[in-house]
Amino acid sequence: MITEHEREDKRESSDEKRTNQIKRKNKKIDRIDKILQDNKPKQGKTKKEIQSNVTDNDSAKMPTAHGVIQGYNA
Repeated sequence: MITEHEREDKRESSDEKRTNQIKRKNKKIDRIDKILQDNKPKQGKTKKEIQSNVTDNDSAKMPTAHGVIQGYNA
């Protein structure tokens, strides 16, 4: 299995890897930029900006008896 992976690694040149990595990063940047444009910053109790969740901006980090979870305040 290791030999097979080594062969696959040699097939793809480092330039191709770098290009693919840049494409993935640019897609992430575009997605985050769209979220920032579509949503206003959320403010906490102390009027400081709360960090938003990229996947679901309506959810928030919430302390519970079991630690901090990503959830909704109903």
